[in-house]
Amino acid sequence: SLPQPVLGMLTAALVDRYQDATCGGARAFATVGLGIPLAAAGSPGDRVPGGPVLGGPGSADHRPGTINILVLLGAPLTDAGLAGALQTAVEAKAQALATAGVRATNGPGFATGTATDVLAVTCPPGGTVAFAGPATPAGADLAQAVYQAVLAGCESWRGYHGAGDRSGGSES
Repeated sequence: SLPQPVLGMLTAALVDRYQDATCGGARAFATVGLGIPLAAAGSPGDRVPGGPVLGGPGSADHRPGTINILVLLGAPLTDAGLAGALQTAVEAKAQALATAGVRATNGPGFATGTATDVLAVTCPPGGTVAFAGPATPAGADLAQAVYQAVLAGCESWRGYHGAGDRSGGSES
């Protein structure tokens, strides 16, 4: 049996291609699948001209697409600090996708993730650190670790699926 508490994440991404990045007191693990990258504020029924027809399992264009991120943070965050850490991690993920040139399939511009992304931030108990935004030491470390892990995951995805993959690399 596993010691409590336990966190489980499901993914269709290739787990053996996970990325691991450390910055200061933060370490981030990411599995990156960019089968259908989306913009959070994109239109559900929209399709970028020349982009893929969004299909489900068994369709010709179906590829797994999930970004799972686990962050191990050395700072003992309060509940408010954890909420800030989650926001900082999501922002760093979106920045990495933009840097990698990952275009959204449901509207113009860069993707902010996929429809099934999962993010977890862990820290030691006894929260004393109330803030983890990118301007704080804990948040800056977290942001860099997530950014590096997701950016490396995008590069790994492209390396495995080919540079011409629809998940970015060129302006539309």
